[in-house]
Amino acid sequence: MDIGVVFSSLAATAAFVYGPQTLDKVIKIKEHLNHLSHQVSHAISRGDQHAAVAEERADDTSQRLARVERTHSVVKAVRTRGSAQHTLRAHHLRAARAAGRQRNGPSA
Repeated sequence: MDIGVVFSSLAATAAFVYGPQTLDKVIKIKEHLNHLSHQVSHAISRGDQHAAVAEERADDTSQRLARVERTHSVVKAVRTRGSAQHTLRAHHLRAARAAGRQRNGPSA
């Protein structure tokens, strides 16, 4: 049932039974409840807006985290590749020195 209908019938009954002063009080109560209803609607609307902003920020944070993880894995792969190349280079140098020693004989 609509609250306006309820208050109209309540106001009419109050005015008939208790007099016009009661009608004024009922009207003030109705205005106050309408004001509260608007405040609640506004608060719900703001809550929805805040939820949408929070969801958007969470998406942005998720994307940033994914980008950082990808960057980290690329850096790790480059470091691994670099250390592997360094190890391979050192191995070739040792092998070349050993081959040179064998070819030239032991240096005295």
